[in-house]
Amino acid sequence: MKFLLRATLIYLMITLIVFGAGGIITYNIFIDAIQLETDRYLIERYRDISNYIKEDPGFSSISDSKIMITPVKALPERREGRRNRFQFSDTLVWHQGLKRMENNRKLTSFIKTEDGNYKIEIHDVIVERDDIFQSVFDSQTWLFVILGVVMVFSSFLISTWMFRPFNLTLDKIKNFNIKSMKPTSLGKSGIKEFDILNGFINQMTEKVSTDYKNLKEFTENASHELQTPLAITKGKLELLLQQENLTQEQIDLIESSYASITHMSKLNKSLTLLSRIENEEYSNKESINISSELNKALDDFSDLTKLKNLSLDSNIQEEVITKNDKTLIKVLINNLLQNAIRHNKEGGKIIVSLSENTLTIKNTGATLDIPSEQLFERFKKGVHSEKNSGLGLSIIHKICELSHYKISYDNEGEWHTITITF
Repeated sequence: MKFLLRATLIYLMITLIVFGAGGIITYNIFIDAIQLETDRYLIERYRDISNYIKEDPGFSSISDSKIMITPVKALPERREGRRNRFQFSDTLVWHQGLKRMENNRKLTSFIKTEDGNYKIEIHDVIVERDDIFQSVFDSQTWLFVILGVVMVFSSFLISTWMFRPFNLTLDKIKNFNIKSMKPTSLGKSGIKEFDILNGFINQMTEKVSTDYKNLKEFTENASHELQTPLAITKGKLELLLQQENLTQEQIDLIESSYASITHMSKLNKSLTLLSRIENEEYSNKESINISSELNKALDDFSDLTKLKNLSLDSNIQEEVITKNDKTLIKVLINNLLQNAIRHNKEGGKIIVSLSENTLTIKNTGATLDIPSEQLFERFKKGVHSEKNSGLGLSIIHKICELSHYKISYDNEGEWHTITITF
């Protein structure tokens, strides 16, 4: 729900409460006003009748549909100091036209003349309370409906006009790409609040772009600069191993150092690759035949499987196509197969299956000593994988995350299963 529409609905709820209270007040005002005017009308009629009685010496009594004058022996006593000599009350009178009882307002008073005393009762129809209530309710309802329609319709017009700068700001934020390393350029909108927002967004995107550029340069430079001394160190260790007259202790020390340097080099390459994947540098989407790429990878790793005496079974459906960056798909398949070979046992098994939208790789190996979901975290590895960097499955998980693939890891006995759903 849009902000202005929600605000309009809140205002309408408040208006409904105000209209309800206003309707009650209006109803009571109408009742009092109508009753006052009816009483005045009855008083005027009383004065005309009393003058007629005083001027007619032979008057005895009269009775019609709205006036009743009857002689009385004595006038009722009135309280001392009472100025109002009229008694008003509500009564029910048969309405001949409507054939039902109707509310009437009645005036009762007494008059003294030379010929005697008379009781005068005058009544007339008044507007009923339920009629007044219905009229007030109808008028308030129609007024509220008209106001509601006008406010809702106006909110859409105002949102289109006043929120146009805000919508332009949202569009530029949506189209902002950090890899372009260009901040947004939001101009003046003429509205103070939106100008403050645009200025903050300009500063924020400029800072983000600068930080991303610096981080990217640092990552690339660090990776490049580390590889050179590592390669030199590995080369010198290889030369040392070729020297004669080395003791077994010296050979062991050199081999240990060589293994550490090799591990560091692989770790550096893995971290650089992971960083580039997270920065979405591999975004060249194209249609890729996974079946073909998987078969090529199996051929490339055939020597490693034979070296470790592993049996390999594959069930690969032909022409399985996905849309992704080709480099990412190759890294994904290679890391999956390397993981299945490296963590397998001597003489173990590997089963590779590919269907229309699912890739499954099963391999034998030692039972996990940590929860399977933790294997996708960086540098998380079991006691049986101390020599590994702990980044292989992190890279696989990150590729699946960016590619919107679903990945799961299951371990049942000696069987480990990774399933990827495209």
